[in-house]
Amino acid sequence: MSKTLLTAFVLMALAGVVLILSLPPLFDAHQPNEELLTVVSGTAFVALTAIVVILRSLKLRTPNAADVE
Repeated sequence: MSKTLLTAFVLMALAGVVLILSLPPLFDAHQPNEELLTVVSGTAFVALTAIVVILRSLKLRTPNAADVE
């Protein structure tokens, strides 16, 4: 697994955790910037998910050195 794919995956998981933890306070009395945190973490999660999917599909299409021989 490449370092870029692993980094994007870890950041995607972190953004997902922040998104999940920021959703319940939206329905209670909350802090002033709670909506902004939810929107930013949701946007980061979607963008990082797209990056992980693209990197993973590129890695699956690239033949290994052992397969070429």
